[in-house]
Amino acid sequence: DHAEQKLKECNRKWGMIIRTTNRNHGLNVRSLCLLLKTIILTKLHYASPLWLENNLGTFKSFWNKVIMKISGATLNPNRALVEMTVQLPPLHVQLEILTVKFLCKALSDRDFVTSTLLQVDGSLYKEFFSQLLAIKKFLTYKQACKENKNEIQGALRSVNLIDFTQSDEVSHWYNNSEISKYQQKIWMEDIIRKYSFGSSSDTNAKCYEIASYILQRDKIMSTSSSLFNHSTTKKEDSHMLDYIHSNSLLFGHCRAAVNKDPSEDSCPFCHATQDTAYHQLLECHELKDNTFHLLTSELSLATQQAGTPYENYAAEIIFPNSPHIQQLFINRIQFLISQHDFIDSLPHHSEDDDLNNTKDRAV
Repeated sequence: DHAEQKLKECNRKWGMIIRTTNRNHGLNVRSLCLLLKTIILTKLHYASPLWLENNLGTFKSFWNKVIMKISGATLNPNRALVEMTVQLPPLHVQLEILTVKFLCKALSDRDFVTSTLLQVDGSLYKEFFSQLLAIKKFLTYKQACKENKNEIQGALRSVNLIDFTQSDEVSHWYNNSEISKYQQKIWMEDIIRKYSFGSSSDTNAKCYEIASYILQRDKIMSTSSSLFNHSTTKKEDSHMLDYIHSNSLLFGHCRAAVNKDPSEDSCPFCHATQDTAYHQLLECHELKDNTFHLLTSELSLATQQAGTPYENYAAEIIFPNSPHIQQLFINRIQFLISQHDFIDSLPHHSEDDDLNNTKDRAV
């Protein structure tokens, strides 16, 4: 009942936020994410370590709807890829981090709450088993980082919380940088685990490669990314995400799949077959301008330094090596939007109209 009530409140408030927002108009991605975090997630996170884990399925449809609206997609994009791009971890990752932060504070106070938590850990009461496992996983991760180890050694169940409460570092359980790095680690590991047993699509394979790339780099994803800033419009944000998740009617391969018509699998600009996001962004000879040359040269340099395939450009856009690459990507998207708008503004004639016009000219 509590979860259902929370879901109703979240749906009502989210409906008010997106009331005037669609794919091309309204609040941009930065504003939507800010309002989501301050109005929706604060209500959802309240006391979440106690009740949310057993009710994550209740909010699955709601979270999918939120990600879909933020992405501005007309087709179903890869949710994990959109979450990485807009830097919104899935609910179960958010819950684990909140649980870790709460239990760290509970253990560091050294009062009756600490003693109660230690008694629960030593008892056979398994109601809070997953919460205790989460804090043990984090503490073991901290110990591995301190000893310069990449992997967590030993069974988590054998970790004794008393040993950590008696350490000299009890007042320094975590800082913002450390908790952000840990969140990124468990988030990327979850994506890799999800797609490690073979991918059913190119998008899933792309998501796996990006998560692996981010996990290998000893760097935290910047929360001040210039990809979605306050000055971009919702239309620009939607198109940027289209060219990252590649599942949009802007591209011929998607139009052909949706309409089940292979003849639609062509670029609207150069009429090349197998039109994709990669083709329009980095290949189409009819769309080569200054934004094309600047972006491709920067991408080539960045992928060479990182040792990643050039085709996996989305990894460099989401987690850039170069500070300029995201702005160059925005400039390129703005040019592509203008070209699509021009194509859409042209009058479209049917084959019968073209035949009649030919006959009239002949007469």
